[in-house]
Amino acid sequence: MKKQTMGSLIAEIRKEKGMTQKDLADKLNITDRAISKWERDICCPDISILEDLSNILGISISQLISGNRDTKKIDEQQIINYTKMNIRDKIINILNYILLIIPIIILMFLLISNFIIANNFQNIYKNIYYDSEHVELITSVNEKMNLILTNQGKYNAEDYQNIKNRINLLQNILPIKDDEKILSTNKYNYDEIIAYLNINNDSSMVLQMSSDLKIYNMIAKYDLGVIDNIADNSMLYDLYSDYKMYLDHFKAHVGFYNYHFSKGDVAYNLYSLVQIKYSFYDKLLDDIIKAGDING
Repeated sequence: MKKQTMGSLIAEIRKEKGMTQKDLADKLNITDRAISKWERDICCPDISILEDLSNILGISISQLISGNRDTKKIDEQQIINYTKMNIRDKIINILNYILLIIPIIILMFLLISNFIIANNFQNIYKNIYYDSEHVELITSVNEKMNLILTNQGKYNAEDYQNIKNRINLLQNILPIKDDEKILSTNKYNYDEIIAYLNINNDSSMVLQMSSDLKIYNMIAKYDLGVIDNIADNSMLYDLYSDYKMYLDHFKAHVGFYNYHFSKGDVAYNLYSLVQIKYSFYDKLLDDIIKAGDING
């Protein structure tokens, strides 16, 4: 004979009283699915509703827990076992809930992330401090580099060769066409900014600018007056490093976290990065021309 369990006892008495699973569930303010699980011994009723359930079924809590109508009193071990079962069921329910909710959270995260990325691609980053005259800096730097490369002035052969080597290197690393695009407009979209930052690694430019400041030690032999301009160009170098650091941080957070960055600030930093670079070299080349008495 099959041993009677709590679940089978609940089902037996429920049917005797002419109740459906839903009828019993409504009396306890729970779902009929819970009743179904009890009766199939998948899980057991929560301790908090044992008294109400036993009253509805017309049996004692001891009879309910033991699954036997003839039980007068249950021992301590049965209570402990039931408590463990109840705790186990709660843990299983929590785990099932977590397993259900995690995929939903991940899906929502992906949807929001994709929405923000797509939104970033479409949005315009506008620099309100745009000055169209700054694009002329590129022309000025180009003209001064070419002038110095074709005119030794009063520099001795060794110093002039060092200057020429610096300028040749500078011509190779300056992304003039890309920089012209940045300085010729005050509006950029997201993918244009990322493309510029990916193609133009300004880490080498930081090193170049830092190294080129040392040129002043050489040209000061020819005109001590240029020493006064070292502080100005050092300040430009520091500003350039700050703008680069900001844009490196922006680039490192491509996608979801880009909403932390003001579009106006991003556009301004990108524009200023390029403008400061050419201002730095425009001043430096001016000082090379002045110290060497180079005439066009």
